[in-house]
Amino acid sequence: MNPELELSKMFGRCQNPRVIINRYTGKPVLVSCGHCSNCLNHKCDRNSLLCEIQSQLYKYVYFVTLTYANQYIPLFELYDSSDLLTSENAEKRQFTARCVSPRLRYLVDVDLFSVTARPGFIASLAKKVNLGGRFGFSYLPDLQNFIKRLRSYYDYHTELDKNEIKYFAVSEYGPVHYRPHYHLLLFSNSDVFAENIYEAVNKCWK
Repeated sequence: MNPELELSKMFGRCQNPRVIINRYTGKPVLVSCGHCSNCLNHKCDRNSLLCEIQSQLYKYVYFVTLTYANQYIPLFELYDSSDLLTSENAEKRQFTARCVSPRLRYLVDVDLFSVTARPGFIASLAKKVNLGGRFGFSYLPDLQNFIKRLRSYYDYHTELDKNEIKYFAVSEYGPVHYRPHYHLLLFSNSDVFAENIYEAVNKCWK
């Protein structure tokens, strides 16, 4: 094992740094990759500290989980897009994800991403997800629209300024069936916010 790599893991340095060119000076700059375990841990620590500091500035902090009813889960299908002539006997094949959710009509003809995998693995994963051969994915506009409705709810019903509600949100997939959902921290100093939070969240997510 490379001793320098072991030291970088111990002290939290990026394991796969890359060199980019500064477009203003033209000089090479060493930057973090943003994807290795050390970079992800550093990002997690930074966001945790940010939330902790933010919570000290507000009177109320609520933890909220948002999940989808089955009929509203954003779904995609994986179809085999590999070249049959060149990969007929290949162990791994190219699959392309295509959105199949009726409410996301403008995404139906858009390729979401491509992945190379064994057909047997895709089939076993689809069986585990248990969505009829389809897969759920987190769709950022759903979360953004929820925040807009939440702020509008308070602005309309309680005359609470929209800027009095701050949030920190992440999307996540369940550990068993990979079901997409969201976790949020909601911050506010308003007593009105605390009195109506449960009703507001239920109405705005529906």
